Parts: sequence; structure tokens; C-alpha cells
Amino acid sequence: MRYPLIFPAFLLMTLIGCSGPIGPFAGGQLSGTVTPYPADWQVADGVEHVQLETYTATADAHSVNIWCVVVDDRLFFATSLVRGEADPAKRAWVQNALADGQARVKIGEALFPGELMKVEDTATISSVKNAFVVKYKHERDERTDNAWVFELAKKST
Repeated sequence: MRYPLIFPAFLLMTLIGCSGPIGPFAGGQLSGTVTPYPADWQVADGVEHVQLETYTATADAHSVNIWCVVVDDRLFFATSLVRGEADPAKRAWVQNALADGQARVKIGEALFPGELMKVEDTATISSVKNAFVVKYKHERDERTDNAWVFELAKKST
């Protein structure tokens, strides 16, 4: 019977034809309307997840679905809170952010360019992690404590 092969073939064709990430699977360049960096991030406050695009050393786009929080009108991402690679340094988007920093976040159909910056300030890290715990009803655990925090800042000119 050939029917069992139809679904995997259809799924493979769908994945190849899409540019952005699908569920937990990373994608490539995101499509949407490039939008200026916002004065505040309230547009992201109520969404469950966004798509984050970073760039490899060869300038290839790499995009992921990711949680975000807004703290003091600033947009933040954290690594490895629930699933996937627990070591933040092994995540592709993190490696890209540390090497280059250029990124875009997609919220709805808007693409906001910015620069990913690893947060080092312990007070900010604590506030952001607490915001993740509250927003996503995620209990704090070892993964939360070991997660790195990044901010999508306005590109410096």
C-alpha cells in the first residue's frame, strides 16, 4: 500500500516550501512587512510566542518560534525554559546572536529589526525570568535558573 507514504511526503513538501519555523523546527528567512523599531513593545505583550530571525556566519537566516516578555517597555527572550537544548550556548539562535547580533522579530505580519544583546545585569535577568514565570505559568526550575536572557534592542547606527 502506498497510502502510508502520502502523509510523510506531504509533510516534507510543506516543510520545504515554508520559510519560517514550524512548531519546534527552525526555519529560514521570515516574510512580512518591515516595520520601524517601536517606541514601546506593547504589541508583543499579549502574544504567546513570536518568531525570531538571526543570521549565521554566512548570512543565512535562521528563525525560531520563541516566547517573549515585555519588561519596562523592552522586549526580552530567554533560552531553554522548557524543551530543546538545555545548554544555552548550543542553541543556534544564541550562537548567531553572540556572533553577530542582527535580528528581526515577527509579530503578526510586522517584522521589527533590532540587535540581540545578551543581558548581564543580574537585576534585569531576575525581573525578566520572573516575568516569564508569570506570563507562561512556568514554575521556576534548574532550566529557568540556567537560562540566558537576550534583549532585542534598537539597532545602533
